[in-house]
Amino acid sequence: MARLLSPACLLALAVQAPLAGAVECAVDISGGDSLSYSRASIAVPRACEAFTIRFAHRGIRPRETMGHNWVLSTLGHMQGVVDDGLIAGAQRHYLKPDDERVLASSRMLGGGESEELRFDTGRLRPDEVYVFFCTFPGHASRAKGLIRLID
Repeated sequence: MARLLSPACLLALAVQAPLAGAVECAVDISGGDSLSYSRASIAVPRACEAFTIRFAHRGIRPRETMGHNWVLSTLGHMQGVVDDGLIAGAQRHYLKPDDERVLASSRMLGGGESEELRFDTGRLRPDEVYVFFCTFPGHASRAKGLIRLID
């Protein structure tokens, strides 16, 4: 006996079909009460004009003792951004104001806080190595990861 799909089911399938090939231009990432992020890498599709980072601090400790931010820069600029962030201090979220080496950044978050940020993917060059990292003192050596452009 043949079974027929109801009109409502056919409509649901028709609506879902275009989404199957959709490019995901956002990602969730978090830090906690340790020196690591929930991801070691993030794949950014070239087809995305902008990319959204939904960043959360899943721990309970305050930003003063275990803060985390999310900073995007080139691998070659990472250490300079971290060093200048130490000089900038906590009141500036451990980031030098208007630092041109920083392509995107969040504020420093404490336990339970979150922030969404977007960056223009047109600023990413295929021949460059990009990293994300935390500039809280002592965190960048472990709280870091790679950004990869993908087709």
